[in-house]
Amino acid sequence: MRITGYLLCLSLAACVLPTAYADDDAANLLSQQGDGAIFPGPEWATASPESLGFSALELADARDYFDDIGGDALIAVKDGKVFLSWGDVARPITNFSIRKSYLNSLLGIEYGKRTLNLQATLADLGIDDKEGLTATEKEANLRDLLTTSSGVYHPGSYESKMQKGARPPRGSFRHSEFFYYNNWDFNALGQIYQQIADTDIFEAFAEKIAAPIGMQDFALEHTRYRHDDASRYPAYEFDSSARDDARFGYLFLRNGRWGNRQLVPKEWVQISTSRQFVTGQYYYYDYGYLWWVDHKNGQFFARGNSGQYIAVLPKRDMVIVFRADPGSVVRKWLGLRVKPQESFLLI
Repeated sequence: MRITGYLLCLSLAACVLPTAYADDDAANLLSQQGDGAIFPGPEWATASPESLGFSALELADARDYFDDIGGDALIAVKDGKVFLSWGDVARPITNFSIRKSYLNSLLGIEYGKRTLNLQATLADLGIDDKEGLTATEKEANLRDLLTTSSGVYHPGSYESKMQKGARPPRGSFRHSEFFYYNNWDFNALGQIYQQIADTDIFEAFAEKIAAPIGMQDFALEHTRYRHDDASRYPAYEFDSSARDDARFGYLFLRNGRWGNRQLVPKEWVQISTSRQFVTGQYYYYDYGYLWWVDHKNGQFFARGNSGQYIAVLPKRDMVIVFRADPGSVVRKWLGLRVKPQESFLLI
C-alpha cells in the first residue's frame, strides 16, 4: 500500500489560494448569496484542483491511495464547487451510521418548531423496551440520547459485534456520566422523532431535506427499517450516493441554509456540530448531537462502517465524502472493509 503523498495538501498555506477561478458550468449554480456562498442547482458546478491551489502530483498520489484502500467513490467540494470526483459518485451505497446525522437534520427542524424538549425524559416520552427499563434508566433525557450517554444498556437493533462486546452491564452508569456509542440510543431517537413529528423518518427526510437540497439519487426504495428481536425500536437505514452526501454535508457547512431557505435552524447546526461530550481517546473525536466533532481543528464528521465519511471542514470551506461498499461481492469474498483511519488519512 502506498502512503507517500496521501494527504490532500493538508498545509493550509500550501493549498488554499485566493478563490479567483472561472466557472466552467455557471448554469448549474442555484445562487450566489450576499456572503459569497454558492449553492448547486441540478448538478454541481466544477473547478479544477489547480485553480484552487492543489498539487496535481500530490492528488495523483492521493488517487493511488484511494484505489489501494478500496475506495468506491470520493467527491470533494470547495467554495461550492466540485474539484474532485473519483469512482461512481452517483451509486447509492449503504451509509451505515451516517444515518444518525441524517436524523439530526429532522430533529433540528422540530427543535426550530419548539416541539423538541431536550430535557424530556424517557419516562415523559413513554419510552420502554422488551426487557423493561428501570426507573433510573428512564431518567435519561433527550439530550443524553443525542450525545449517546443515556446510561441505557438494553440491547439495540442492528448492533455490531463491537458494540455488543463493549456494552457495559445494565446499571453501570447513570445518564450523562459515560459515553458509549449505543445503537439503542440512536434507534430510540428515531422512535421519538416519529412520535413528535407524527410522520415516518424516510418520508420526512425525502420531503424536508432530500428534495429541497436537490439530492439526485435519493429514493424511498433505498431506505429500510432493520428490525430484530433485541428491541422494540428498529434501526433506520439509508443508501446514499457520494454526490448526495456532499449536498448534505454542504447544508451543514452553510449552517442549515440552502439558497435563500433556512432548512435546519442555524442554532441547532452550531450546537450539534460543537463538542457536547468528551468521548475519550478510544474514539478519536468528541461528540456533538449525532455528529463527531474535531474540536481542536473546528471540523465535524458523519461516519459509518467501512470507512464511510462526510467530512465538513468550515475553515477551508470544504466538504469531502468517501464511500466504500462493504457489501460488494469481491469485498465480501476477501473479507475486507476499509478502516476508518484509512479513509480519514485520505481526507
